[in-house]
Amino acid sequence: MKITHINFTKEIETNTIALIKELSNRGYIQQIITLDESKMIERLNNIKNIDIIIANKFYIFNLNYLRSSDIVHSHQKESFLLSYLAHLLYKIPYVITTSSVLNSKLLYKKANYTITTSDKIKYNILNYNDNINIETIYGGYSHHLIDKTNSQKIQNRFKYKFLIGNIASLDDEKGQFYLIEAMKKLQISYPTIHLLIIGKGKNELKYKIQASKLDNITFERDCEKDYIENLNIFILSADEEQNGSILFDAMESNVAIIATNRGVVPEIIEDKKSGLLIAPRNSNQIYSAIEKLYLDKNLRDKLTSNAYQNIQNYSPQEMANRYERVYNYR
Repeated sequence: MKITHINFTKEIETNTIALIKELSNRGYIQQIITLDESKMIERLNNIKNIDIIIANKFYIFNLNYLRSSDIVHSHQKESFLLSYLAHLLYKIPYVITTSSVLNSKLLYKKANYTITTSDKIKYNILNYNDNINIETIYGGYSHHLIDKTNSQKIQNRFKYKFLIGNIASLDDEKGQFYLIEAMKKLQISYPTIHLLIIGKGKNELKYKIQASKLDNITFERDCEKDYIENLNIFILSADEEQNGSILFDAMESNVAIIATNRGVVPEIIEDKKSGLLIAPRNSNQIYSAIEKLYLDKNLRDKLTSNAYQNIQNYSPQEMANRYERVYNYR
């Protein structure tokens, strides 16, 4: 079987890389159409049985790359139309993976399968679409993508700190504003607690100004995965997270989790059992949750142990098993 993946993101999308790598290990022939500036290319170059095709800036010209495919897998909404057109022209079955609800009944109906990143999204789609093939497949942890040398350097930089990490784009809906507000109080009470805000986005300058008088926050822009195993706490502060794959990396690395109780998070994290859930946009709850985990190592150990018990459900191998069944569905 020849699988063509389409992913037009410029960033490193770890689920796509992990899936392609695992399918390669199983002998599948694959190709991916992606952007010339995509950061995934460097990681994909190390995988066998994969051809990397740079997308033509004229969207319609990319159709020719799909003609020899047995199945096309579009990994985000910007590429869905290309898969749909390939199906109309060449009768090639296609799969779409989505973290949002699209207003396109025909796209869902013609798809061989629609994959959602949460049950909440799946049920929202089913509210408006009958007789479609749809399934939730959560992402997988991506520990294998960590650069151990860089991870060690990070550990050395912050070896005397109790590290908290937030990895997300720096945008209003990701909640870093309230995290910084909590750190203002934590600096006074617990000066060894240090926050790493890892990512880029439109609010980067705004948040740096907000945190300018604090010495317990460091902003980092790259190599997101290399930080995770050095954290004591990972905090997801988004208003409503629809793709929780970063949580699996924290779980697999035995890092305690604080996360907002919206979107996909409650499907993955059970409050007070495998993590602490908080309301979005609430700096007081962020402060209290961090304080609780900082002061209680036994609680941190209990949460990480419980979370780790289910980690094999979120392995790259399990993710590939489920996609493999979808690809072979007729």
